[in-house]
Amino acid sequence: MSRFKVFLPIVAIVLILSCQKQSNGFANYQGDLPILSVTSPINVNQNDTILSNVKCGLTTQGGTVTFLGFNVIQDSLTEFTISAMGYFEQLENQNTPKNWEFNQTLGLVAKEKKRYILKFYNGATLFQRDTVEVK
Repeated sequence: MSRFKVFLPIVAIVLILSCQKQSNGFANYQGDLPILSVTSPINVNQNDTILSNVKCGLTTQGGTVTFLGFNVIQDSLTEFTISAMGYFEQLENQNTPKNWEFNQTLGLVAKEKKRYILKFYNGATLFQRDTVEVK
């Protein structure tokens, strides 16, 4: 029984130490990637794809930024809320500024002969609202 009293605390200490997270102080995360500019067509034909050219980017102190895609929420049949998503890795790892720019194309099929509203957001802030007429 006395061996068990000595052995149990040692096992507990080893488990606690092995479960502690080692951190280099740099958080990796997924989140909104700032939109810098958007160009959408004024009109398209029904069943064509609305192609919006979207430029995203930011400046960091090192690390890496990866474009993950667009988060598109269909608010109604012809109204969309759009934001760009990125993966950010060890952004404060160096002292040299890095400029990240991603030129991407967003495509939405225009199924209805109506006016489509595309709302591009940076976080909770509306960056640009485009109207595309579908003939």
